[in-house]
Amino acid sequence: MVLVSQVGEELNLYKELRRKPSITRGAYFTAIGLILLVVNFLPILVYGGAHFGLASGMNVLLAFFFFGMGIRELVKYNQSIAREAQDNRERPSSNRQALSPAQASLPPSITESTTQRLDSKHEETKDIS
Repeated sequence: MVLVSQVGEELNLYKELRRKPSITRGAYFTAIGLILLVVNFLPILVYGGAHFGLASGMNVLLAFFFFGMGIRELVKYNQSIAREAQDNRERPSSNRQALSPAQASLPPSITESTTQRLDSKHEETKDIS
């Protein structure tokens, strides 16, 4: 019973990852499509159109399919990046609100995002003279 639930969780995780756009998946599909196009059109350019048949036509359609899938994945990835950037602009972080306007316009550095801000309490110091 435990094994079945673990397999179900893994399948759900796999489906979730497949739904997210990926630049590498888009690049792979685009490269496959371009390679298939070159492989199918190279004999046509070298020997002329006499060797273009049904199989070559189907291969060209398959190449356009992969090329289209790759371009679609790349566009979806770019749109998701733009959406995340827009969401980040709409919800400024609490650290940015505490900074001056000149500092807030600068992009945050890595140390700013990992540094924990301490409350600054002004304590009166007693002079021991």
